[in-house]
Amino acid sequence: MSAALAHASIGSLGMKAVHASECLQAPWGVSSISDDIAHVPLSRDFRAVLYDDAGRGLTYHDLGRMGLSVHAAWDLAARELLAKHSSSEGVEFLVRDAPCVLSGVQGWDIANARQWMAHPSTFTVLHRHLTTLVGPKAELSYAVRPDDEVAVYSCAPGLLRAGLSARGEAADVVAYSLGFPVVR
Repeated sequence: MSAALAHASIGSLGMKAVHASECLQAPWGVSSISDDIAHVPLSRDFRAVLYDDAGRGLTYHDLGRMGLSVHAAWDLAARELLAKHSSSEGVEFLVRDAPCVLSGVQGWDIANARQWMAHPSTFTVLHRHLTTLVGPKAELSYAVRPDDEVAVYSCAPGLLRAGLSARGEAADVVAYSLGFPVVR
Protein backbone atom coordinates (compact mmCIF):
# COMPACT_ATOMS: atom_id res chain seq x y z
CA MET A 1 0.00 0.00 0.00
CA SER A 2 1.41 3.42 -0.88
CA ALA A 3 1.99 6.00 1.86
CA ALA A 4 -0.59 8.29 0.22
CA LEU A 5 -3.24 5.55 0.16
CA ALA A 6 -2.45 4.53 3.73
CA HIS A 7 -2.69 8.16 4.84
CA ALA A 8 -6.12 8.54 3.25
CA SER A 9 -7.43 5.75 5.49
CA ILE A 10 -5.83 6.77 8.80
CA GLY A 11 -6.62 10.43 9.37
CA SER A 12 -3.87 12.66 10.62
CA LEU A 13 -0.65 11.68 12.35
CA GLY A 14 1.06 13.59 15.11
CA MET A 15 4.47 13.48 16.71
CA LYS A 16 6.07 14.76 19.87
CA ALA A 17 9.58 14.83 21.29
CA VAL A 18 9.73 12.96 24.59
CA HIS A 19 12.53 12.03 26.93
CA ALA A 20 14.14 8.72 25.99
CA SER A 21 13.15 7.22 29.34
CA GLU A 22 9.50 7.41 28.25
CA CYS A 23 10.24 4.93 25.46
CA LEU A 24 11.80 2.16 27.50
CA GLN A 25 11.08 -1.09 25.79
CA ALA A 26 10.16 -4.27 27.59
CA PRO A 27 12.80 -7.01 27.61
CA TRP A 28 12.59 -9.70 24.94
CA GLY A 29 10.07 -12.36 25.87
CA VAL A 30 7.92 -9.95 27.89
CA SER A 31 6.57 -8.01 24.95
CA SER A 32 7.05 -7.95 21.24
CA ILE A 33 8.31 -4.93 19.32
CA SER A 34 4.87 -4.61 17.73
CA ASP A 35 3.47 -3.64 21.18
CA ASP A 36 6.01 -0.86 21.76
CA ILE A 37 5.09 2.75 21.03
CA ALA A 38 6.59 3.66 17.66
CA HIS A 39 9.43 6.13 18.02
CA VAL A 40 12.44 7.54 16.21
CA PRO A 41 15.64 8.39 18.12
CA LEU A 42 16.42 12.11 17.87
CA SER A 43 19.43 12.16 20.18
CA ARG A 44 20.75 10.28 23.18
CA ASP A 45 18.10 11.92 25.37
CA PHE A 46 15.05 12.40 23.12
CA ARG A 47 12.76 10.31 20.94
CA ALA A 48 9.98 11.31 18.55
CA VAL A 49 6.81 9.36 19.34
CA LEU A 50 3.95 9.05 16.89
CA TYR A 51 0.25 9.29 17.69
CA ASP A 52 -3.08 9.31 15.88
CA ASP A 53 -5.59 12.16 15.59
CA ALA A 54 -7.17 11.06 18.90
CA GLY A 55 -3.81 11.47 20.67
CA ARG A 56 -3.28 7.71 21.12
CA GLY A 57 0.31 6.54 20.86
CA LEU A 58 0.83 4.37 17.80
CA THR A 59 2.66 1.05 17.99
CA TYR A 60 4.82 -0.46 15.28
CA HIS A 61 1.97 -2.90 14.67
CA ASP A 62 -0.45 0.02 14.12
CA LEU A 63 1.91 1.54 11.56
CA GLY A 64 2.27 -1.82 9.82
CA ARG A 65 -1.51 -2.10 9.48
CA MET A 66 -1.48 1.38 7.92
CA GLY A 67 1.18 0.29 5.45
CA LEU A 68 3.70 2.78 6.84
CA SER A 69 7.22 2.36 8.13
CA VAL A 70 8.09 4.36 11.22
CA HIS A 71 10.20 6.76 9.15
CA ALA A 72 7.46 7.25 6.53
CA ALA A 73 4.95 7.99 9.31
CA TRP A 74 7.43 10.37 10.99
CA ASP A 75 8.00 12.28 7.74
CA LEU A 76 4.25 12.38 7.09
CA ALA A 77 3.59 13.77 10.59
CA ALA A 78 6.19 16.50 9.96
CA ARG A 79 4.58 17.47 6.65
CA GLU A 80 1.16 17.58 8.31
CA LEU A 81 2.43 19.80 11.14
CA LEU A 82 3.95 22.24 8.66
CA ALA A 83 0.81 22.25 6.49
CA LYS A 84 -1.47 22.78 9.50
CA HIS A 85 0.44 25.87 10.62
CA SER A 86 1.23 27.36 7.22
CA SER A 87 -0.54 30.29 5.64
CA SER A 88 0.11 32.55 2.68
CA GLU A 89 2.39 34.56 4.97
CA GLY A 90 4.48 31.62 6.16
CA VAL A 91 4.46 29.31 9.16
CA GLU A 92 2.62 30.54 12.25
CA PHE A 93 3.75 29.93 15.83
CA LEU A 94 1.99 30.83 19.06
CA VAL A 95 4.61 32.59 21.16
CA ARG A 96 4.27 34.42 24.48
CA ASP A 97 6.65 35.69 27.13
CA ALA A 98 8.03 32.85 29.25
CA PRO A 99 6.50 32.65 32.74
CA CYS A 100 9.93 31.92 34.24
CA VAL A 101 11.81 35.20 33.96
CA LEU A 102 15.58 34.94 34.22
CA SER A 103 17.57 38.00 35.16
CA GLY A 104 18.42 39.92 32.00
CA VAL A 105 17.51 37.05 29.67
CA GLN A 106 14.64 37.25 27.23
CA GLY A 107 12.49 34.11 27.02
CA TRP A 108 9.38 32.85 25.25
CA ASP A 109 6.95 29.97 25.67
CA ILE A 110 6.25 28.20 22.39
CA ALA A 111 2.88 26.45 22.01
CA ASN A 112 3.26 22.78 21.07
CA ALA A 113 7.05 23.12 20.92
CA ARG A 114 7.57 19.40 21.56
CA GLN A 115 5.75 18.70 18.31
CA TRP A 116 8.07 21.08 16.44
CA MET A 117 11.15 19.54 18.10
CA ALA A 118 10.20 16.00 17.00
CA HIS A 119 11.56 16.19 13.44
CA PRO A 120 14.65 17.95 12.03
CA SER A 121 12.66 19.73 9.31
CA THR A 122 10.11 21.17 11.75
CA PHE A 123 12.64 21.95 14.48
CA THR A 124 14.73 23.80 11.89
CA VAL A 125 11.72 25.92 10.88
CA LEU A 126 11.01 26.75 14.55
CA HIS A 127 14.65 27.51 15.35
CA ARG A 128 15.05 29.78 12.30
CA HIS A 129 11.90 31.68 13.25
CA LEU A 130 13.17 32.23 16.79
CA THR A 131 16.57 33.25 15.48
CA THR A 132 14.90 36.00 13.45
CA LEU A 133 13.27 37.29 16.66
CA VAL A 134 16.53 37.62 18.59
CA GLY A 135 19.06 38.12 15.82
CA PRO A 136 21.41 35.70 14.08
CA LYS A 137 24.27 36.13 16.57
CA ALA A 138 22.23 35.27 19.65
CA GLU A 139 22.46 31.81 21.14
CA LEU A 140 19.18 30.05 21.89
CA SER A 141 18.64 27.47 24.62
CA TYR A 142 15.45 25.51 25.20
CA ALA A 143 14.09 24.63 28.66
CA VAL A 144 12.11 21.40 28.24
CA ARG A 145 10.08 20.90 31.41
CA PRO A 146 8.53 17.63 32.60
CA ASP A 147 5.01 19.10 32.16
CA ASP A 148 5.49 19.26 28.35
CA GLU A 149 6.06 23.01 28.39
CA VAL A 150 9.02 24.34 26.44
CA ALA A 151 10.48 27.82 26.75
CA VAL A 152 13.33 29.23 24.72
CA TYR A 153 15.82 31.75 26.07
CA SER A 154 18.33 33.98 24.36
CA CYS A 155 21.38 32.75 26.26
CA ALA A 156 23.96 29.98 26.45
CA PRO A 157 22.86 26.61 27.89
CA GLY A 158 25.04 27.00 30.99
CA LEU A 159 23.48 30.36 31.86
CA LEU A 160 19.97 28.94 31.43
CA ARG A 161 20.81 25.88 33.55
CA ALA A 162 22.19 28.11 36.34
CA GLY A 163 19.14 30.41 36.20
CA LEU A 164 16.68 27.53 36.36
CA SER A 165 18.62 25.87 39.16
CA ALA A 166 18.65 29.09 41.21
CA ARG A 167 14.86 29.23 40.89
CA GLY A 168 14.43 25.53 41.75
CA GLU A 169 12.96 24.78 38.31
CA ALA A 170 13.32 21.31 36.80
CA ALA A 171 14.01 21.23 33.06
CA ASP A 172 16.30 19.69 30.50
CA VAL A 173 18.40 22.40 28.88
CA VAL A 174 18.44 21.65 25.18
CA ALA A 175 20.30 23.13 22.22
CA TYR A 176 19.40 22.91 18.55
CA SER A 177 22.00 20.83 16.70
CA LEU A 178 21.47 20.38 12.95
CA GLY A 179 17.73 19.95 13.48
CA PHE A 180 17.91 17.74 16.56
CA PRO A 181 17.34 18.48 20.28
CA VAL A 182 20.52 17.79 22.26
CA VAL A 183 20.83 18.16 26.03
CA ARG A 184 23.71 20.49 26.89
